[in-house]
Amino acid sequence: MKTKDQDRIQALLDGEVAENTATPAEQSTVARYRAALARLEQARVPAPDGLAENILAALRAPTRATFLDYLQGLLPQRSQWALPALAGALAMLVILLGLGRLAAPGLQTVPVHFQIHAPGAQQVELVGNFNNWTPGMIRLLGPDASGHWTAEVSLPEGRYEYQFLVNGKVWVTDPAAPAHRPDGFGRENAVIDVLNDRS
Repeated sequence: MKTKDQDRIQALLDGEVAENTATPAEQSTVARYRAALARLEQARVPAPDGLAENILAALRAPTRATFLDYLQGLLPQRSQWALPALAGALAMLVILLGLGRLAAPGLQTVPVHFQIHAPGAQQVELVGNFNNWTPGMIRLLGPDASGHWTAEVSLPEGRYEYQFLVNGKVWVTDPAAPAHRPDGFGRENAVIDVLNDRS
């Protein structure tokens, strides 16, 4: 797990923190890392002559299967198994379609309000397991006069983990969340339980 010092050095190397705010010890560490990176750049070894041609020659053009080949691959090798397998697949399809019809109308969502105080931010996004941790899907509105950014998202009942992404590169855990959980990358996710009070 990274320490705060390691996070700060990483931020200095990435340009997320201004170098004029670094202590002399941090400046020395950053200089050592940059020197090591420069040595690695100089130690690059060029690929042998003809490497790309040799790789391309080793690759064969894939043969295209016909639609009939595809259908034959779906059927069992022994013809006596074909009917039970087909009947089982059809039964599973009917069950899945029936479950989908039953579940869809009953799905209710609950409006959840998210907010963060980030007066100097240019952009704040909400990223979590409810949107597959995909940036760019939920942008918060703001900042208001007091520096708050807000968003309201309708979610089904359940437990969700999330973080705020500030300016597209800084991950911030919601300090107002009722619970936090390690994310496996040295930070913590905010945790929220969404319940429908009307049910």
